[in-house]
Amino acid sequence: MAMFLRASSNTLVKYAASKNNLILLARPVTMKVVEGPIKSTEDYDQHNMRVGRPLSPHLTIYKPQLTSFLSISHRAAGMALGGYLSILGIGAFVSPVPIDQCLDSLQNIGWFSHFFLKMCIAGPICYHYT
Repeated sequence: MAMFLRASSNTLVKYAASKNNLILLARPVTMKVVEGPIKSTEDYDQHNMRVGRPLSPHLTIYKPQLTSFLSISHRAAGMALGGYLSILGIGAFVSPVPIDQCLDSLQNIGWFSHFFLKMCIAGPICYHYT
């Protein structure tokens, strides 16, 4: 196929060169030199500061999205779980009181405190792992 195209293109070029009247059909074009736009010496940041644009877009121009709130809360739940693991693990390791006594003392707290502690532990676990 390539050889056929090469052979036919050579023939077409020779045919066009032999016909001088084909050149007369072309439109004459005159070219002249035009100066390009003058580039300023200030860079991108200097231009934005001169115009009065902020460094970055303000968060107030964005509409709150559900996915961003879910992402932030998922990250916060993971950090809470990591904090619980660190504090409870280190506390159980360095505490002079046996862990059984600590758990028995939790049974003596009020119902609201008991419910609140359960929700603080169970809430991030349920949210983060579902």
